[in-house]
Amino acid sequence: MAVYIGILSNRGKVIENDDEALSYAFEKCGIEPTEDWLYVDDEFREMMLEWFYSGDWICTTDVDEEYESTEY
Repeated sequence: MAVYIGILSNRGKVIENDDEALSYAFEKCGIEPTEDWLYVDDEFREMMLEWFYSGDWICTTDVDEEYESTEY
């Protein structure tokens, strides 16, 4: 499970799992699925997360207090 930590223009934002990250990305892009988020195709899901969080975000699977207290 990944954790997304905002940097630069997204500083202070922390998204703690892929489901929340996908929901946030869809919301910011204006995408409203007709079904639950769980029905999103796995390949599209991976591509969307990779694309959306490639900018002002650090994606990690090993979060500790250092990441939470670091100012980016």
